[in-house]
Amino acid sequence: MSGWLLWLITSVIVGNPIVALVIVLAVFYLGGVQFTGRAWNPLAPLRARREIERLRSDIEANPENAAAHNDLGRILALRGKFGQALPHLEKARARSPDSAETAFFLGYTLLATGKETEGLPLIEEALAAKPRMRYGEPYRLIGDVYLRAGRFAEALPWYETFTRLNTDSVEGFYKLGRCHAGTGQEDGGRRAMRDALAAYRQAPRFIRRAQRLWYLRAAWRLRGFR
Repeated sequence: MSGWLLWLITSVIVGNPIVALVIVLAVFYLGGVQFTGRAWNPLAPLRARREIERLRSDIEANPENAAAHNDLGRILALRGKFGQALPHLEKARARSPDSAETAFFLGYTLLATGKETEGLPLIEEALAAKPRMRYGEPYRLIGDVYLRAGRFAEALPWYETFTRLNTDSVEGFYKLGRCHAGTGQEDGGRRAMRDALAAYRQAPRFIRRAQRLWYLRAAWRLRGFR
């Protein structure tokens, strides 16, 4: 049901469109928290904006401040603003070529902008320096590149490593199962999907909420192996 239709029905029931709007917003908010585990924090955007402004001021005062470029690029990348993040991360990379974090976020940004040939070596470089960085997230990113291309055999070892480092990741086990299935290993695919369901059931509540969509996908895929 669309938000507009829900608001219209609620308006008829309560007889007040303003109250109905508050009710609808509350329903969507609570529903989102329950399903994804992500609650909207009204102060978070303001804090991020202030931090971005502070870092930009630091860069304006000192254009060669590699740490400020790195932090600003990281924040922008995590907010999905990859086009804005890229020049800052490139500047940080030029000034601090040995930083594993800069290599990771620059690689992540390049992957997100479709520059996989340039991004993959940077992710691998970051992993060489810090194999367990970000709970194995770089391994998942590399696996995702190959999975999107249908190169299941190449994606498989990356997801295997990722799920060893991050045993709570339902997403990781689901994608591992897809790779097993894609290489004709149905037993491995079935086992990975079962591991995904088990990881979901054993995970803390806040992780279960964030991973629920992957749990549903794994449950549906598992039906196909029977």
